[in-house]
Amino acid sequence: MNRMVWAFYYSLICIIVGYGSGCGPPTPPYGSTIIHPPKQEKHADGSVVLFGCKQGFCPDFRHILNGEVVHVSPSIGKAAVRFRCNKEFRLIGTPRLECINGKWNGMLPFCEKLRSCARLRAPANGTLQGTGTSHGAKANFACLTGFDLFGLPTLTCKNGAWSATVPSCKAYCMKIKDPSNGRKFGTHFSHGRVVSFECKSGYELNGDRKLRCINGRWNSTVSQCFAQKPSIPSNSYIIYPRPNQVNYIHGTNVFLACRDGHYLEGSPIMMCNQSVWIKRKFSCIASCPPFGSIKSGIITHVTLKGGGEVEIKCLTNYTLVGSPKLSCINGRWNGILPSCKAACDDPGLIEHGRKAGNDFSHGKIVTYECTAPDYSLEGNPRLTCTNGNWDSGRPKCKAQCDEPAPPVHGLKSGSDFSHGQTVSFYCRFGYSRVGASPIMCNDGKWDKQIPICKGKCGQPRTPFKGRLHGNSFRDGDEVTYSCDSNYDLFGNAKLRCNGKTWNSDVPECKGEMYKNVNLL
Repeated sequence: MNRMVWAFYYSLICIIVGYGSGCGPPTPPYGSTIIHPPKQEKHADGSVVLFGCKQGFCPDFRHILNGEVVHVSPSIGKAAVRFRCNKEFRLIGTPRLECINGKWNGMLPFCEKLRSCARLRAPANGTLQGTGTSHGAKANFACLTGFDLFGLPTLTCKNGAWSATVPSCKAYCMKIKDPSNGRKFGTHFSHGRVVSFECKSGYELNGDRKLRCINGRWNSTVSQCFAQKPSIPSNSYIIYPRPNQVNYIHGTNVFLACRDGHYLEGSPIMMCNQSVWIKRKFSCIASCPPFGSIKSGIITHVTLKGGGEVEIKCLTNYTLVGSPKLSCINGRWNGILPSCKAACDDPGLIEHGRKAGNDFSHGKIVTYECTAPDYSLEGNPRLTCTNGNWDSGRPKCKAQCDEPAPPVHGLKSGSDFSHGQTVSFYCRFGYSRVGASPIMCNDGKWDKQIPICKGKCGQPRTPFKGRLHGNSFRDGDEVTYSCDSNYDLFGNAKLRCNGKTWNSDVPECKGEMYKNVNLL
């Protein structure tokens, strides 16, 4: 007969390997016990027995992919397990686990393959030593003669990435000498270095005060020292050699001119002599601008230079407004140009009034007033002549109105009845006004009729099955009544408001039944 034995995987399986009649009970691994099936003496072929750890024991670790378990001690208490990875692999997770109360204190780590780095090239004007690209490989850089290294000279491959960017080799710049009439500061001319300049007293720097070396070239042209631009008299400018030139060499002659509104006194030539400008007596004296023509006037020019004067006169029938004389002081006139203003025509008289003033020249005033009794002035009483025109029209004298009587059952407000004034009217309680209020006096006549006050009746009722026609209930107003279909009107169909009462009772509307009752 075949013999049965136990095969160990994650559980035990009974398989036939010789003669026998099944498997006996298996021996549990250290720290474990049978959890299925419990307490069975015989097990048939193919039977599976499951094990579990005893209380306080942790599952055993046998291996880790691409690595190894350094120490295994699955016992009660704080048993510890350590892990490490093969070459070119790195451990992801905790390298040490402890068994605490039957559970490991963390997740099982794993080994990850380290990546290679990209292949490097030597920088321009430089060299590269070391061509390895695996993790931990090193690359060394150097520059050729006349070049400086900018960056790290050694890079290390770390899991697929170099520890820094590839350095560069920058060229030296050409040497710079001291400028004429100045000096430079800085003796190093490699990439990134700065050289500055300074000029002697009396000289001005033409160019940048600082230059920077950028990969074998200076960032600007070399600066120079020239004689400073001359200090020229006020109100003058350079016409030769160039108005905008700022640097001059020894022996240069500069010619000046005066600005508009000024005239020359002296020699307009200056010469550069060893950074010093030699100039003769020269100045630009202010002159006043000429006047144009003046309307309706005459200008007499004496001179436009300092101290000169002009005199202005107006033609006949024109008045001078402003100063008749102006003086030129430091290139400016001491006042504004005056003007000649025309006279006005006689504005004339007004009816029922009089005029005061007979001078009609520019700026003069004429006044008006009413002389007739019960007349008032309408319009501006003062007229001013402004360059041939009066500033407003001639006023008028308007008559006063008669005093209006208050309406019956009403009152009036206002005691001034002259032209343009108004009077208002009000009705007593229980009366309403018919007509306009206020009314205005217009040259002796009121512009509207005096209103009247009418009494007001209460709104009459509407009879059953009837209708009321009319919505005005003042004194003299009438309303009418009508009945619905199949109803007849009994009483007056028309009512009139007399004062405050209706002249009749409200009629009634009656149907056939009421008619028959009345016939009986």
